[in-house]
Parts: sequence; structure tokens; C-alpha cells
Amino acid sequence: MLIAEYAAVLERYKQKAGLTELDPETMAAAEKRFARGLALMGEGQLPEALAIFNEALYKRLKGHPSGEVGRKARHLVYGFQAMDFLKTKDVTYSVDKKAYDKYFRQFADQSRVYVASEEERAADALASRNAALVAAGVVLAPVAVFAAYALGR
Repeated sequence: MLIAEYAAVLERYKQKAGLTELDPETMAAAEKRFARGLALMGEGQLPEALAIFNEALYKRLKGHPSGEVGRKARHLVYGFQAMDFLKTKDVTYSVDKKAYDKYFRQFADQSRVYVASEEERAADALASRNAALVAAGVVLAPVAVFAAYALGR
């Protein structure tokens, strides 16, 4: 008696989880649509084949008894519908070389080169000498302090 109850509970679980085998006519219809989609792909009619595969696969999987499979299929169908709604098939991502000329041409056409005056060159040279003296002081001051300490001992 216990074995019969266990088998009945197991069978109910399999049916609820969608683990039972598909009926032959559903399987035959799916195989027929799949074969039709492959034939269209072989002929180079990719949009028609895509439509058949989308309808046959994802829209059928939306009603799958497994919650995760159904949810993923709904997400994919939503993505395809959004793609159609936003008309992304009409968008081209190739870059035309002349598309951005109006933004960058004005900078490229400016052929002026800045030349510093004599006063600016002299000021830069003085600033460079001062910076070199400060850097030498920062490096040599600890050495001098350490040497004075060592000699004083």
C-alpha cells in the first residue's frame, strides 16, 4: 500500500514539474516547425526562420510548468518585443567618417602654433632653476643632517 501511494505522489510531482513526456502530436508539431525553420535558414531567409524559432520555442516555453524556464522565456520574449518596439533593426552602427567633421574640423583647420615671448621664456627658465634648487634641497638636507649627526657623535 505504501509503495502505491509513493508512486502516485511521485507521478503527481512529475506532472506538476513538467517532467512527464510530451504527447506525440505536440512533439511532431514541434519537430515539423523546427524542420521548417532549418529549411528557411538553409535558403538564406533568416528573418522568417527567426520568426518561426521565436514563436515555436520561446512563446511555447512561456507556459512551461517549471517556473524558472517560463520566467526566462518570458524575459526573452519581452526582449524581442522591445527590440521590435524600439526599431533597433533599422539602426546602423557603422561610423561614417564625415558624420563628425562639423565638430572636429574647426580644430583641425586652426594651424596656428603658439610661440612664447622672450619674457615668458626667461620666466620659465628662472622657474625651472628654482624648482631644481628646491628639489636638490629636499634630497640633500636629510643627508646633511645625518652627516652632521654622525660627525658629532
